[in-house]
Amino acid sequence: MRFIGTKKKKLIALLSAAAMLILAPGLSSFTSHADDPVTYSARFNTAENDWTFQQGSTYDESLGQYYSRAYLLTILKDGDSIVVYAGDGGFHELHLGDVKLANLTVHNNAQAAVVTGGVNECYILAGAFCSVNGDVRSASLYDNTTCTFNDNVAEMTLYFSDSAPSSNISCGGTVGHFAALGDWYNGSYYNFYNVSAGALVIENGASKVPYYAYSPEPGTDNQQPADQASPDQTSPASSSDDDEYDHVPKTGEAMIYPWLFLASVLCFAGSIILRKKETR
Repeated sequence: MRFIGTKKKKLIALLSAAAMLILAPGLSSFTSHADDPVTYSARFNTAENDWTFQQGSTYDESLGQYYSRAYLLTILKDGDSIVVYAGDGGFHELHLGDVKLANLTVHNNAQAAVVTGGVNECYILAGAFCSVNGDVRSASLYDNTTCTFNDNVAEMTLYFSDSAPSSNISCGGTVGHFAALGDWYNGSYYNFYNVSAGALVIENGASKVPYYAYSPEPGTDNQQPADQASPDQTSPASSSDDDEYDHVPKTGEAMIYPWLFLASVLCFAGSIILRKKETR
């Protein structure tokens, strides 16, 4: 059995170190990953005179432990979710900064003016009395609810179980598509496309949307009143369904294959050198 000499050991050590340095950038792509999205439940606490939060989708008052809003703002990130519960006191503003939420749920009978940097999916449950700031990709509202969206909404659907809708809904921005769907109703009770900014108003379930401020079918222009129509006028475009809310931190793409190839070449060259020295 032939032992490896000191010079050969040094050469192998150097080659191994070089290979590790080459592989390091690729290996780091496996360990670097985005933080997982987190769901927080919110409730207004009169003792704190502010909103308090717990991690998870359910707020458990019996725990007696919670985050302050000031602390939450230091850890809340794009892609997280918030569930707003009915709390002490009445209607209060819930300011979440410019974070883009994956999900915002305003629970039954909760009252809040929620300020965000945008929402991917928004759920407004029965009895809620709220407003939402920030562009919304998809909004679902249920039964008798009162809600104002202050910015653009790409897709908005009202689900009602009575014989007719009874909600109060408005939007200060554009609405790409609004539909009202009833359990008993075959088809859409309302079906509006390309709704102009500020034109979507539903009062006690009755539509107040002017006929010229929406399109009855997708891909068609709004109709203009006869006294306003002109060849130069175009209807406001519906809010685009782009990737605006997809800025959730993602795991970096692995670039390990080129580094593995270079490392294998280096190791192969080293093995040739060792063989030549052994044959001398």
